[in-house]
Parts: sequence; structure tokens; C-alpha cells
Amino acid sequence: MPNLACYTHRNTVLYRIRKIQDMLDHDLSDPYTREYALLSIKVLYLYHWKKKQTLS
Repeated sequence: MPNLACYTHRNTVLYRIRKIQDMLDHDLSDPYTREYALLSIKVLYLYHWKKKQTLS
């Protein structure tokens, strides 16, 4: 059960997803939009990780 891993109630997760959709003004039920958002997050994470590695 995914909600047990982070100790977050299912309704809380759904509420936060709706809030993100409202902020982004995109429908995350569309698989292409969802995949694009996930890829964007991964690229941003890698960018910050690489930047941190260069500073060390």
C-alpha cells in the first residue's frame, strides 16, 4: 500500500494532486501530460544533483 510508505492518508494525496493540477493548469489524468511532468521533475533533479557535484 503506497500510502503506508509515507504515512499520508489517501484523501490527502488526492487533494494535493488536485492542487498541483490547479497550479499547473493541466490535467494529470492525461498520460502524456503526466509523463511530461514526471520527466521534467527528473531532469530538474538531475540538474540540481549535477550542479551540487560540480561545486564539491
